[in-house]
Amino acid sequence: MRCIKCGSIIEEGLKGRPPIAAKYRVKCRAERPRQRNRKYECVPKHDAYLREHYHGGLLQRGRVIRALARVTGFPRWYIKRQAQRLGLTMHTNQRSWTPDDLVILERLLGKVSAVTIAKKLKRTEARRNENQGLGELSARLRGIHHA
Repeated sequence: MRCIKCGSIIEEGLKGRPPIAAKYRVKCRAERPRQRNRKYECVPKHDAYLREHYHGGLLQRGRVIRALARVTGFPRWYIKRQAQRLGLTMHTNQRSWTPDDLVILERLLGKVSAVTIAKKLKRTEARRNENQGLGELSARLRGIHHA
């Protein structure tokens, strides 16, 4: 048998047996792009529908997601993720931690509640909890009682 891509003779099969229904040599098969079996495949007309209608308030977006889910059969989470990929979702503006913030965090950690620390830093409590990668501070974060 000959390879479809390069025309070379295909190597022998397993344990010296002839190859069974092989179309490509091993090397040519390895060079081919992988074909994914995607469970959900968004087509351009779905993307265009999202771009056109995915705006307005939460109720409007909910209607768009519901309508698209009904038509395509895709779950809601996939449609929301596709909207995010298309750049249609709102991005949160997260400030990075300044050295002053870290000093205040270290000073108050373990002494006052998480809510008080969040107010002092002018951040949400969830954002303050994201800073658990500070080594020794992360161990002290677990001891805070949430009010």
